Amino acid sequence: MPPAGMADWIQALTDSAGEIAAMSLGFEECRVTGQACEDLLASPTDPAWVGAFISVQCREDALHLGLVADASGCETLAKALLGMAPSEILPEEDVSDSLRELVNILAGGVKRRLAAQENTLQLGLPQVVQGPLEVADLTEAARIPMTLGPIPVQLQIIRSRALPRP
Repeated sequence: MPPAGMADWIQALTDSAGEIAAMSLGFEECRVTGQACEDLLASPTDPAWVGAFISVQCREDALHLGLVADASGCETLAKALLGMAPSEILPEEDVSDSLRELVNILAGGVKRRLAAQENTLQLGLPQVVQGPLEVADLTEAARIPMTLGPIPVQLQIIRSRALPRP
Protein backbone atom coordinates (compact mmCIF):
# COMPACT_ATOMS: atom_id res chain seq x y z
CA MET A 1 0.00 0.00 0.00
CA PRO A 2 1.39 3.46 -0.86
CA PRO A 3 2.27 5.88 1.95
CA ALA A 4 -0.41 8.29 3.13
CA GLY A 5 -0.78 11.47 1.09
CA MET A 6 -1.84 14.86 2.44
CA ALA A 7 -5.52 14.09 1.70
CA ASP A 8 -5.25 10.93 3.85
CA TRP A 9 -3.71 12.90 6.73
CA ILE A 10 -6.41 15.58 6.47
CA GLN A 11 -9.20 12.99 6.51
CA ALA A 12 -7.71 11.04 9.41
CA LEU A 13 -7.16 14.22 11.44
CA THR A 14 -10.69 15.50 10.75
CA ASP A 15 -12.26 12.14 11.65
CA SER A 16 -10.20 11.93 14.83
CA ALA A 17 -11.33 15.44 15.85
CA GLY A 18 -14.96 14.40 15.41
CA GLU A 19 -14.38 11.39 17.62
CA ILE A 20 -12.74 13.54 20.31
CA ALA A 21 -15.57 16.08 20.22
CA ALA A 22 -18.12 13.39 21.00
CA MET A 23 -16.17 10.96 23.19
CA SER A 24 -13.73 13.13 25.16
CA LEU A 25 -15.38 16.55 25.19
CA GLY A 26 -19.06 15.62 25.24
CA PHE A 27 -19.95 17.90 22.31
CA GLU A 28 -22.76 16.81 20.04
CA GLU A 29 -21.58 18.82 17.08
CA CYS A 30 -18.29 18.86 15.23
CA ARG A 31 -18.07 20.17 11.70
CA VAL A 32 -15.65 21.47 9.14
CA THR A 33 -16.47 25.14 8.60
CA GLY A 34 -14.37 25.92 5.55
CA GLN A 35 -12.11 24.61 2.85
CA ALA A 36 -8.87 22.95 3.90
CA CYS A 37 -6.06 25.34 3.01
CA GLU A 38 -2.79 23.71 2.02
CA ASP A 39 -0.72 26.88 2.33
CA LEU A 40 -0.11 28.21 5.83
CA LEU A 41 1.62 31.27 4.41
CA ALA A 42 -1.40 32.23 2.27
CA SER A 43 -3.68 32.17 5.30
CA PRO A 44 -1.63 32.73 8.46
CA THR A 45 -2.83 31.69 11.88
CA ASP A 46 -4.17 34.53 14.00
CA PRO A 47 -1.31 35.64 16.30
CA ALA A 48 -3.64 35.49 19.31
CA TRP A 49 -4.29 31.78 18.81
CA VAL A 50 -2.75 29.14 21.04
CA GLY A 51 -2.34 25.50 20.20
CA ALA A 52 -0.71 22.20 20.88
CA PHE A 53 1.36 20.28 18.35
CA ILE A 54 2.73 16.76 18.39
CA SER A 55 5.44 15.30 16.19
CA VAL A 56 4.71 12.19 14.16
CA GLN A 57 7.44 10.13 12.50
CA CYS A 58 6.85 7.48 9.87
CA ARG A 59 8.69 5.67 7.11
CA GLU A 60 8.98 8.56 4.70
CA ASP A 61 7.68 11.62 6.53
CA ALA A 62 8.13 13.79 9.58
CA LEU A 63 4.99 15.68 10.54
CA HIS A 64 3.50 17.88 13.23
CA LEU A 65 -0.22 17.66 13.93
CA GLY A 66 -1.83 20.58 15.72
CA LEU A 67 -5.02 21.87 17.29
CA VAL A 68 -5.27 25.66 17.71
CA ALA A 69 -7.91 28.08 18.99
CA ASP A 70 -8.07 31.45 20.71
CA ALA A 71 -7.31 31.58 24.44
CA SER A 72 -10.97 31.46 25.43
CA GLY A 73 -11.58 28.49 23.15
CA CYS A 74 -8.58 26.66 24.61
CA GLU A 75 -9.90 27.21 28.12
CA THR A 76 -13.35 25.94 27.09
CA LEU A 77 -11.79 22.84 25.49
CA ALA A 78 -9.76 22.18 28.65
CA LYS A 79 -12.80 22.54 30.91
CA ALA A 80 -14.81 20.20 28.69
CA LEU A 81 -12.03 17.59 28.76
CA LEU A 82 -11.83 17.84 32.56
CA GLY A 83 -15.61 17.82 33.05
CA MET A 84 -15.59 21.29 34.61
CA ALA A 85 -18.36 23.86 34.63
CA PRO A 86 -17.77 26.96 32.46
CA SER A 87 -17.75 29.17 35.58
CA GLU A 88 -14.98 27.21 37.33
CA ILE A 89 -11.48 28.70 37.46
CA LEU A 90 -8.79 26.75 35.61
CA PRO A 91 -5.11 27.73 35.97
CA GLU A 92 -3.23 28.41 32.73
CA GLU A 93 -0.88 25.46 33.28
CA ASP A 94 -3.90 23.12 33.48
CA VAL A 95 -5.17 24.57 30.20
CA SER A 96 -1.77 23.83 28.63
CA ASP A 97 -1.73 20.29 30.05
CA SER A 98 -5.23 19.70 28.69
CA LEU A 99 -4.26 20.97 25.23
CA ARG A 100 -1.28 18.61 25.18
CA GLU A 101 -3.55 15.73 26.19
CA LEU A 102 -6.11 16.61 23.50
CA VAL A 103 -3.50 16.70 20.73
CA ASN A 104 -2.05 13.43 22.01
CA ILE A 105 -5.51 11.80 21.80
CA LEU A 106 -5.98 13.39 18.37
CA ALA A 107 -2.69 11.93 17.11
CA GLY A 108 -3.57 8.52 18.54
CA GLY A 109 -6.77 8.58 16.49
CA VAL A 110 -4.82 9.52 13.37
CA LYS A 111 -2.32 6.72 14.03
CA ARG A 112 -5.13 4.19 14.35
CA ARG A 113 -6.82 5.39 11.15
CA LEU A 114 -3.62 5.30 9.08
CA ALA A 115 -2.16 2.08 10.53
CA ALA A 116 -2.66 0.13 7.29
CA GLN A 117 -0.81 2.74 5.21
CA GLU A 118 1.72 3.92 7.78
CA ASN A 119 2.52 1.00 10.09
CA THR A 120 5.69 2.64 11.45
CA LEU A 121 4.04 5.73 12.97
CA GLN A 122 5.65 6.97 16.17
CA LEU A 123 4.31 9.85 18.24
CA GLY A 124 6.49 12.42 19.97
CA LEU A 125 5.74 14.63 22.95
CA PRO A 126 3.10 17.34 22.55
CA GLN A 127 4.07 21.00 22.93
CA VAL A 128 2.01 24.16 23.39
CA VAL A 129 2.74 27.09 21.06
CA GLN A 130 1.35 30.59 20.62
CA GLY A 131 1.29 32.91 17.64
CA PRO A 132 1.71 32.47 13.91
CA LEU A 133 3.77 29.62 12.52
CA GLU A 134 6.39 30.09 9.85
CA VAL A 135 7.14 27.08 7.67
CA ALA A 136 10.37 26.34 5.84
CA ASP A 137 10.73 25.75 2.12
CA LEU A 138 10.92 21.98 2.50
CA THR A 139 7.51 21.64 4.09
CA GLU A 140 3.93 21.33 3.01
CA ALA A 141 1.10 22.18 5.31
CA ALA A 142 -2.65 22.17 5.66
CA ARG A 143 -5.12 23.98 7.87
CA ILE A 144 -8.68 22.73 8.43
CA PRO A 145 -11.13 25.19 10.03
CA MET A 146 -13.67 23.43 12.27
CA THR A 147 -15.93 23.83 15.23
CA LEU A 148 -15.71 21.42 18.15
CA GLY A 149 -19.04 22.01 19.81
CA PRO A 150 -19.30 25.81 20.02
CA ILE A 151 -15.54 26.42 19.71
CA PRO A 152 -13.90 27.56 16.46
CA VAL A 153 -10.62 25.69 16.04
CA GLN A 154 -8.11 24.88 13.35
CA LEU A 155 -6.49 21.55 12.80
CA GLN A 156 -3.02 21.88 11.29
CA ILE A 157 -0.64 19.52 9.56
CA ILE A 158 2.97 20.44 8.85
CA ARG A 159 4.84 17.83 6.83
CA SER A 160 8.51 17.82 5.84
CA ARG A 161 9.00 17.00 2.20
CA ALA A 162 11.49 14.32 1.34
CA LEU A 163 14.75 15.72 0.00
CA PRO A 164 15.49 14.86 -3.64
CA ARG A 165 17.85 11.92 -3.99
CA PRO A 166 21.03 12.35 -6.06
